[in-house]
Amino acid sequence: MCESCHATSPDFLNPQYFFAYVYLQRKNCCNGLNFGELIKNTYVLSKMLNKDFYTFNDQKFEQSAKIANTHCGKFSEWTIVSMMCDCMSQNNKNESLNIKNN
Repeated sequence: MCESCHATSPDFLNPQYFFAYVYLQRKNCCNGLNFGELIKNTYVLSKMLNKDFYTFNDQKFEQSAKIANTHCGKFSEWTIVSMMCDCMSQNNKNESLNIKNN
């Protein structure tokens, strides 16, 4: 179990809660990344940036991974989310959430 999964695991006397947690985490988490959250955050950010979520280019992602910086020896969740959005085409429908720099 990775450090982040261990930190969020339940501390109950009844082991059923712990084993249910482990089962669900193994389905959703790998090396500290929760894939459900990763995809959800990528979808939300793609809408914010007016990117077409369904045009992800995996070859471009491999190139991005070679130049992105790691955080404590691995990519942070939001680095991966950002890299994934960077590998999407611009949406022609102008459905962005109009995020502006302050």
